[in-house]
Parts: sequence; C-alpha cells; structure tokens
Amino acid sequence: MVRINGYQTIKPGTTVTISVSNLRNLGTAQMNTAYAAVMLFYHGLSTQAYLYRPISKIMLYTTGLAAVPFTACSVSYPGNNVVLTPTSFTLTFTPTYTIKTTDYIVVTFPKNTIDPYNPTTGITCSNCVVQMYYKSAVMRIYPNSAIASTSATFQLLNFPTSAYAMYNSSLMIKVDAYLDGKQKNSNSLNVTRTV
Repeated sequence: MVRINGYQTIKPGTTVTISVSNLRNLGTAQMNTAYAAVMLFYHGLSTQAYLYRPISKIMLYTTGLAAVPFTACSVSYPGNNVVLTPTSFTLTFTPTYTIKTTDYIVVTFPKNTIDPYNPTTGITCSNCVVQMYYKSAVMRIYPNSAIASTSATFQLLNFPTSAYAMYNSSLMIKVDAYLDGKQKNSNSLNVTRTV
C-alpha cells in the first residue's frame, strides 16, 4: 500500500496524477496481476472510503537487459553545489535501440543528493519532458522525439541541489532506459560535485 499525506487541499475538478517510483520488477519472463484502488482516509473522523474501487491490471512480462548497455553514457552536474540554488544537469547517451517518445530514461541519484523538501519551480529541457520524484531522488525523462540509436543530449536547467553542502563528493548516478515499460539498458556513472 502507498500512502500519500501532507498535501494541500485539492479543489474539486482538479486532475491528480500519482506516480510511484522504485517498484521492484518481477523476474525475467514472469507475469502477475496487480490491483489498484484509491481510498480517502478521513483522519479526523477515523474512517475511510473508496474513491475508486480496486481494478486489476496484468503487468507486462519482463525481459532481460540488453546484452550491451548504452554504447556511450555520461552525465555532467556542473555548477557549485550551493544549497537552495538551482543548477544544471546534462545527460548524454547513445542507446542500443530506438527510444520512442513513450519510452523513458530513469536517472537515480544517491540519497540526499536531491533536496526532497525544496523542489524547484520547474525543471526545463528543450528536447525532453522531465518528471522529478523528490522524495526518492529519481528523475524520469521522456524525449520529445524518437532517438534512433544515435547520440542524444538532454540539458536540464533549474535543476535542484542537495539539502546540504556535499564537499567534493563523488556520486554514483544510475541511468536506466525503458522500452514499452520494460527495462532495457542500465549504466552506473560516477560524477563529482564540488563546493
């Protein structure tokens, strides 16, 4: 069960999207049925009610990672790590297959690298759409156009920094690519943050 709390009042008619990161995949070639529902908990009344009743969803079977990960992959996290001062982040990679606009790249940062309590006003990217999950320090990137096994660079501006100074730290950043919802490529990269 995933509980979401601490949010502000949601006005009627507002579209709410809930995304959950860091879910564990099934083993290769395994399938299962997941059930999803939305419940409202009324803490003051000590009661709860279904907003949407449980529905079943057969999850996609998993496949193994590509034999060769990205043929090239690098990250740049320039700019001094000044607390509460946005910076930039650049990801350059060459995938081993075509990435469609419905596919995505997942970048996972070490704990405390991204300040979970002070999100920036909006990460911008000229050739991609970015979703940042601050609490888990995970970022999802959707390309604006297909990438057909050629080098691609995403430069993200107004990128968040850590909640405290990280003095000349070497960070292990994980970069994964997903095709049709299935993990296909994975790289782990070291990048140095300076103060």
